[in-house]
Amino acid sequence: MKDNLKVKHITFISLMCALACIFSLLDRYLSTAILTIIPIISIIIPYMKLGIANIIIVIMLYTTSFKETLITVLVKSILTGLIFSILTTFLIGFLGTMLSFFGMYLLKQTLKDFKYIMFISMIGGFL
Repeated sequence: MKDNLKVKHITFISLMCALACIFSLLDRYLSTAILTIIPIISIIIPYMKLGIANIIIVIMLYTTSFKETLITVLVKSILTGLIFSILTTFLIGFLGTMLSFFGMYLLKQTLKDFKYIMFISMIGGFL
């Protein structure tokens, strides 16, 4: 019975990693499309992304432990970095993702009674 729960838990984390990678792909294509349609945005906010992949990270923050969420963030960053970018853009994206994750985690821990998930997600997008 205990092994069955472990398998379900690992499957859940794997599915969340896959969803985070898919949402990151969607985020990349939607952001590129928006910047192509409205080029003035790229002047005001260069390298803008919508942050759709952060939805999965915020869900993981509230449903799993720190370690499991960190594993999900690392897998998402490494997989999307290997698929989509070269070394310099991978490092910038990886460091940005880590800063966003740790900022959201620290804010969640600091404001334990604060239940507005959207606010924590917005702070993660800002970082």
